[in-house]
Amino acid sequence: MTAASAAGVELYLSTGGGAGWVLVGAKDAPPFTFTLATADLPDGPIQAMAIAYDAGGAAGVPLTHVYRFPLETPLAPTVTGPYPVFWKYTY
Repeated sequence: MTAASAAGVELYLSTGGGAGWVLVGAKDAPPFTFTLATADLPDGPIQAMAIAYDAGGAAGVPLTHVYRFPLETPLAPTVTGPYPVFWKYTY
């Protein structure tokens, strides 16, 4: 199945390592984009799975990806001396 032939997409999330998928969105027409309120997600790994369907309702191969929350911005660099000053980034 290609993106052009997809007639619908479902998006699922799992906080249990792939056990207990929860449907969080479904689209039956392009564009197949989803918006998530990430502030409501628990800290730790979250698996996302998208399943595309053709016009006959046949499912394509599920696509999965793991994200880690919270998505934190790196801390500002710290300055250490003596001169010359070197930048040290702490993540």
